[in-house]
Amino acid sequence: MPSNKIYPKEEVKATYEIAVTKLAEVLMLKRYSYRTIKSYKNAFKTFILHYNDTRPSLITTSQINTYLMKCIQEKNVSESHQNCIISAIKMFYIEVARQPEKVQYSYRPKRVNKLPNVLSEQEVTRLLKAPDNLKHRCMLMVIYASGLRLGEVINLQLTDIKYFIQKVH
Repeated sequence: MPSNKIYPKEEVKATYEIAVTKLAEVLMLKRYSYRTIKSYKNAFKTFILHYNDTRPSLITTSQINTYLMKCIQEKNVSESHQNCIISAIKMFYIEVARQPEKVQYSYRPKRVNKLPNVLSEQEVTRLLKAPDNLKHRCMLMVIYASGLRLGEVINLQLTDIKYFIQKVH
């Protein structure tokens, strides 16, 4: 009878795990955000695991490009994830390994030019009428009319609104 227990994934250690640690240290010293550090570490660790038996400082430009091609063709990574992988690799070779020539000609993906999703007048009306709570409805209306973010609306003070009304009149 199969067990329904979910076991945590066992973390795979890279042969040269110290390279990932050194990259993380540089990122912390440069005051990168926690999420960026986590993303770069994961991307770089996956990269060095691909060449697990090769010391990272001995990986060639050709091998770096081959890995990126594999990510694009076989793993079908998105443009943003490809950018993250390139950034992590570049950061390692420029700041940690001091081998900037290896990543000097790294190609970044072309930016995707997406048009914003615009709501119809009926959709906006339905959205603004959806909340039963007057405070929530008012917040949605302020967000929609002013372009403020939710956090900015939450932090609004009565004096902010009075100041705005005086400026308009």
